[in-house]
Amino acid sequence: MIRLIILTAVRITRLRWAGRIVRMQDNLPYKKITLDKPEDRRRVGRPNLRWIDGVMRDAERLGVGNWRIKGKDRDGWR
Repeated sequence: MIRLIILTAVRITRLRWAGRIVRMQDNLPYKKITLDKPEDRRRVGRPNLRWIDGVMRDAERLGVGNWRIKGKDRDGWR
């Protein structure tokens, strides 16, 4: 029970931070690093998960659809 509460709190915090990143200006390096896909060759095997993959998984588990669009509305995102 406690574990579920902690995991939910972490997911909500991660989504809150993702909304902040979506609202950032496009030319900021942190936004580019976080949201862009790498274009170089990857090693053989399963690819490493990116931070944004975790955010998308959290949004799906919490039932938040179109989180990038909703994240741009600061008051509604809170």
